[in-house]
This record gives sequence, structure tokens and C-alpha cells, in this order.
Amino acid sequence: RLSRCSVAIAVGVALLAMSGSDLHAQKPEGPEFKFDPDKALIFKPDPNQSRKPFSTQCLSSDGKMRAEAGFRKVSVYSVPDDKLLHEVATPNRAAAPTFSPDLKTLAFADYVGNLGVESVIYTLELETGKQTKIGSCYGPIIRLAFSGDGKRLVGASVYGLMALAAKLQLQRDIHGEVAVFDVSSQNDLLRMAYVLPESVSPENAEKWFRHVPT
Repeated sequence: RLSRCSVAIAVGVALLAMSGSDLHAQKPEGPEFKFDPDKALIFKPDPNQSRKPFSTQCLSSDGKMRAEAGFRKVSVYSVPDDKLLHEVATPNRAAAPTFSPDLKTLAFADYVGNLGVESVIYTLELETGKQTKIGSCYGPIIRLAFSGDGKRLVGASVYGLMALAAKLQLQRDIHGEVAVFDVSSQNDLLRMAYVLPESVSPENAEKWFRHVPT
């Protein structure tokens, strides 16, 4: 079943097929972007970036735990003996598992829809099993990171097909967004759009991955 964002993208594709006059006459509808497109940032490439674009595994800072995100589940294992310590079900496909600085919480993203047009970010308290929805971003989240005190969580997404909806609605090339959330209150603290040299596709993802914010 298609999500609302998937339908918006399908509508956007249909709009592109129309004539230029038709596009000008009809204001395209779609997702609600929460940033100023005129303040989109351009990040310089990081020559030392070696991590894969879409992270599905994470090692704790003390090296004792490993988190794995996959289809409808996130699992945490003990590194020495590969013993399953924690496992939680997710609605769709999970990604970007990230331990908090105190190693008591695991954050992860869940991709909505087959196209991953939206990501919902959750935290999991490892001791209690409590799961909390922190916020969401458009596009697949490729990285999550906690602040040093563990009070804030930032996610970076890459749009892919969502870039088409952004182009139609904002009249700007936008290739992803960075969002910062307050972990305790789940408040949306900051939204930034960013622009890559060109849209990311499976063919050029490795080339432009070094431009994506870390």
C-alpha cells in the first residue's frame, strides 16, 4: 500500500509530464518541507569518509555491543560471544542504529514505504525496552548521531526520488535534509536543507557520498 508521500511523488512525476504552461498554472501539492530552501547548505566533500552510505550496523564505543538493523527488527548482540541481548520489532525496514554516549539507549530510523520516502526516528532504552518516537525526516536517514551529553539527536537524510517533489514544490534543487531533535521532549530543534553537486542515484551514490554531512 502506498504511503501519502509515495502518492505525492507519483503526482509529481505526472506533473513533470505536463507542459510548461500547465506546470505554471497549477501549484504542485505534496509533502510539507520544514526548512527555508533559500538557505540550503552545500557541504564540502570529506576525503576521509569511508563509511557506507546506508549504515545497518553499529559498534558501541566500548566495543562490547553490536547493533544490527534490518527488515522489521533491530537487534543488539554481545561482541565477545555474539549473544543476543536485545531485539525490537520495527514497522518497516530499520537503518542507522546508533548508541547513545552512555550506552543505555539505541537510536534507529525506520523507512516508510517501499521507496523510503520518509524516515521515522526512534529510541530504544536497552534496560527497560521502552521505545519512543523522536521525529521524522523526508528521505531515507543514512546517519544518526547523539550530542556528547546524549540530550540531542541529529539525523541526515538523502532524498533520492523525494528530490523531485522538492523541486516541484520549492523550485530549488534540494537533495537532503538535516534535522536535530531534543531526545527528552521530542521537540524539532532545527531543520536544514542541503544540496549536492547532483541528485544521488544508485549509479553515482558512492561518488557523491563524501559530500553528505557527517
